[in-house]
Amino acid sequence: MVQFPGTTIVDVMVRYFVRGQKVIKILNNTYPLSHEKQLKIKNQIQKNLTGDQLRAEASHYSPGDFLESTLEKYKNALIGEGFETIFEFGVVDDLVNEAIADWLARCPLDFGGI
Repeated sequence: MVQFPGTTIVDVMVRYFVRGQKVIKILNNTYPLSHEKQLKIKNQIQKNLTGDQLRAEASHYSPGDFLESTLEKYKNALIGEGFETIFEFGVVDDLVNEAIADWLARCPLDFGGI
């Protein structure tokens, strides 16, 4: 993503969330079974976030490494369900970015100031 002067992490996360919500709405309306799969995957990863974070901290992972690992896990799960072959380029990334924006907005996890 191109960084513009004055852009903050909050600006980026809001854009990710809005873009991802549009994709999720289209999925829900057009591909309800795929939407259900996506939601189940996201919810399962979300259920494990706190435990995963504690294990990451015990293993001395940085918050950035933990974040990248979580995003990669979600992306790989979506790819494993065929999302990259079913949908146009970028949909998986939009879903992954929406998830992290959603989790950061709602979740009490400590990501080290991001």
